[in-house]
Amino acid sequence: MWGVSRTASAEKAYLTSRALAFDVRSVDARPVRDTVQAFAYRSGAEWHVLYVGRRVQHKIDTAIGYGATHLLVLEDPTVDEAGLIDELKPPLNDLGRGGWR
Repeated sequence: MWGVSRTASAEKAYLTSRALAFDVRSVDARPVRDTVQAFAYRSGAEWHVLYVGRRVQHKIDTAIGYGATHLLVLEDPTVDEAGLIDELKPPLNDLGRGGWR
C-alpha cells in the first residue's frame, strides 16, 4: 500500500495558527522517519486532519476509511507533536477516549 516515493512535493499545507508548512503528499506515499505527519483530506481550501503522529503506518487503513487523501509531512524535529494534536484535535488521535469535548 505504501508507495516508494520519498520526494517532497512543491505544495504546502498550513494547518495551525503557527507558520508550520507541511509538505503535501499522496496518501500512499511512504512515511518519513523523524517527522510529524498527518493524514488529511481537503474540502475546498481547507484541510481536515484525521490523525497526527510521528508514527503513522498503523493508522493508514483507518485514515483512508475516514476519507484521508493525503499524507502531510512536517520535517521539523523540534515540533511538539502533542501540541499539534491538542490544537488540531484530529479524531483518530482520540478514538477510545470519549472524543473531543
